[in-house]
Amino acid sequence: MKIKFPLMAGRWLDLPPKITRVLLTAGVVGIILVTVGSLVGKQAGTVGVDKVIHCAAYALLGTTLVLGLPIKGAVAGLAGLGVVSYLIELLQPLNSRTGDFFDAYANTAGVCIGAGMGLLARWGFSWLWTDLQERRARKTIVRYAPGEIILREGQHIERFHVIRRGRVSITREEDGEQVEVEVAGPGEPFGLIAEVLHKPQPNTVTAIESTEVYQLDYDDIEEAIGGRNQPAAKVIRALAWELDSAQEHLAEKEDVRENKGSA
Repeated sequence: MKIKFPLMAGRWLDLPPKITRVLLTAGVVGIILVTVGSLVGKQAGTVGVDKVIHCAAYALLGTTLVLGLPIKGAVAGLAGLGVVSYLIELLQPLNSRTGDFFDAYANTAGVCIGAGMGLLARWGFSWLWTDLQERRARKTIVRYAPGEIILREGQHIERFHVIRRGRVSITREEDGEQVEVEVAGPGEPFGLIAEVLHKPQPNTVTAIESTEVYQLDYDDIEEAIGGRNQPAAKVIRALAWELDSAQEHLAEKEDVRENKGSA
């Protein structure tokens, strides 16, 4: 199975972990303050003003949840926030206060407004981040003429490549001859295993036609997804090990088959 490596994510991106932790902490503290204030604080005397305050407070909380949580988690968080607002109104009579479901309606409106504001901010972040990454990637574009070798077997590399335009032939040496393993096209990476595992390049890559490739640093990718200890980074390294082991195993089986055939 060939792996495509699109530079455009085409999805809602999560904010950096440090920012999301701050937002989630602020959201939890805000929910606690709103809950305590609604149950034990003084009831607002001016009708109308309290509805605006309710709406604004829940809009801020809704925005915080959408920005601080993954999309599915944000949906659950917004639903939970709406439920909390109704429970508060139900519990207020226990503290000699009058429950007002118009407050709950204002809270719900605030949650919806906050969700919209959060989605808009998140879309803006996703668009700006993707655009920034593409601008950075464009600076690393390298062009190769037909027949030009991009990577050599056994070479130690510092960056892996993603084909932007054109096609390449991936070959490995067998009995002094180059045997073609596959042909790769736009969106497909090569050299990734060698860079991730810090091993020599296992094959030779040659441009079949005029080809443009992105030269990317895997450390930058790990930084973009939150560091090498993030689950996504660990999965990439594990897959690289598995693919490398599979390639070595296939090569060994091929050698055994050839030895039997020549015996």
